[in-house]
Amino acid sequence: MREFPLFIPWEDDHLAAILTVPEGDPRGLVLLLTGLGAPRSHRFQMWAIAAARLSDRGVASVRWEYRGLHDSTGSMRETSSVLLTLDQAATIATFAEQATGIGQMGVVGNCHGAEVALMMAAERAECVGAMCILPEGAVRGRWGSILRRMTGRKVSALVRARPILRRLTRPIRRMDTRPKRTLDVPLAKALGRNRIVFLYDQIHMRSGPTDFSKIRKLVDRLPQTSRDRCELWVISSWGLDRFGSVETQEAALDAVDTWADQTFGLGRHHRPPLAVAAQ
Repeated sequence: MREFPLFIPWEDDHLAAILTVPEGDPRGLVLLLTGLGAPRSHRFQMWAIAAARLSDRGVASVRWEYRGLHDSTGSMRETSSVLLTLDQAATIATFAEQATGIGQMGVVGNCHGAEVALMMAAERAECVGAMCILPEGAVRGRWGSILRRMTGRKVSALVRARPILRRLTRPIRRMDTRPKRTLDVPLAKALGRNRIVFLYDQIHMRSGPTDFSKIRKLVDRLPQTSRDRCELWVISSWGLDRFGSVETQEAALDAVDTWADQTFGLGRHHRPPLAVAAQ
């Protein structure tokens, strides 16, 4: 395995990245997209470990940091814009493709990175699939937005921090959310030609903005051929949003390995090591 630290030009700034290349000719390329605020290696070095494991499978990868965060230059005032980070991701992907000479690319992202991954799968002709880890498929409804303005962020943080309060308020939060409109078009385009895997843990299947049922509503409106390309994988552990336990970290890495094997046809088409693997 060889790793190359890079500063890739984007507009007036430079994006810090690491390109990981296996010994021999790579069979594919994976773009690893973090959540907002996470370094390119992600928490507990998750993406660094994922890159090494992908390299063992003959797959190259590139991980990077959004403009204005960590080692990338510039300001982060507009980093939360998915369209802005999509443009950065496209620049990183183009550079990595040219550097490695690889014509097939897959994308793995979590949280904010999962939304960008979905858009990459929709827009890039060379993209052959994506894994979206806990994408925010839902937004607050009218009453949730009003309540948050009235009570402030501290009350919302208190509810998130107390499991019993999360359980008590979950039915209300589920009723007062709606599908995220920004996912509608890219989801239809991506599933029109690519296999998309959504990775969840059991706690976050129906929890606030990561509620998968909202994404499922969008998928159910699509033609059957597109619906068949949508897969839901659920791990049995908890804390996927923060990779919060060793068990969760290992389960997530195993899922990425399995997805890569299947996406790039490496001959390891075994069943994902998950509690549930369903369409």
